[in-house]
Amino acid sequence: MLLFGVEGQTRFYSNDQVLHTEIVRTLRDWTWMPETSPSDARLPYVLPAVLLVLLGVNEILALKTVSLICLLALTHRVLLDQENKGLVQQLQTIFITGCGFIGTFFSLLGLRETMMMLLAYSFITRTSPMVRASSILFLALLRPHLAAALLIAEVLVTVLAWTKTPRRFGYAFPPLLMLAGTVIGSILFSVGRGGLRQAHVNLRIDVGIEQIRQIASNFVGLQFLTTGESNINFSIQSLVLLRGIFSETILIPLFFVVVVLLAGSHLERQHQSVLLAFTIYVGVSANTDFNSFRQNIPFMPLMGIVVLHFFNIAKERESHLRSRRRTRKTLLIVPRGT
Repeated sequence: MLLFGVEGQTRFYSNDQVLHTEIVRTLRDWTWMPETSPSDARLPYVLPAVLLVLLGVNEILALKTVSLICLLALTHRVLLDQENKGLVQQLQTIFITGCGFIGTFFSLLGLRETMMMLLAYSFITRTSPMVRASSILFLALLRPHLAAALLIAEVLVTVLAWTKTPRRFGYAFPPLLMLAGTVIGSILFSVGRGGLRQAHVNLRIDVGIEQIRQIASNFVGLQFLTTGESNINFSIQSLVLLRGIFSETILIPLFFVVVVLLAGSHLERQHQSVLLAFTIYVGVSANTDFNSFRQNIPFMPLMGIVVLHFFNIAKERESHLRSRRRTRKTLLIVPRGT
């Protein structure tokens, strides 16, 4: 605000801040156009801000307040689920789930990313039908293809569990799941753009190297290397520097891919849902002009909990091995007659 002014700050990083501010003012003044669709209004995000504005809070500050509250709620939920007791463990959890530098950055902007992080996490991890239903409904209003990816993945994983398919493929199961997800995502994009006939036509077209590069870049957080220059607002040097500051954008998806590939058919149902939903989502976004790490932010907490799960298993195994070694040493030192 000091650099750009009260209004100028809304143009920093993303012009979506300008859009959200205009929507809040429109709703505040009761001048909304009837023909505007609910998904364009992004109501789950802007309505709480409107309530704050009616209480006298500045529109831009109200939006940022909603973003911050969503981050705090997500961080609180993640730490409760992981049951971290020490400060170091909590900081590690916050970092690997995207609640640290990435989450803090987006909590300072009038953008809907932190709310989508919270809603996606709630849909996958919570057991309450009411919470899950409301989460997917709000996501559908904020980013429809994200909601579609999560919902389709949940249905398909349920079918796979019922048919016991994962056991049949072993370590080939995660790659096959990733391949299936990207294909489903591409079909979903084609259906959304041109209907079932267009999707049928696209199925006959071989996937090119360029599309494979775009999809693969999402698994290492380097989407800007495969996106056209016309769609990038920053220089390559600036983007590389940003990746250094926000290293989670590379580390989280990279760790996620490594652990799911090593897990093979031992992936739990929740982990399968995250992997399949992400690949479906990537299959959609890779076909658009908006393929960036920002598009994948809602999946960072979900990827993080998968990584933490397998890290914790590795620690438990290491602790168990150490305990067995100590027991053996003790038995060797103690005389037989004792």
